[in-house]
Amino acid sequence: MKVILKNENGDFLDENGEAIPREKLDGVWETNKVLVDSNYK
Repeated sequence: MKVILKNENGDFLDENGEAIPREKLDGVWETNKVLVDSNYK
């Protein structure tokens, strides 16, 4: 199973591990969110 990568604050992270600003996500279908295995540490 895959989940979307988030930090401790609940912010979505890109492939570099940096938080994606919420204003870049609102109303956008294609984003830089990253899928990881559900047991990712």
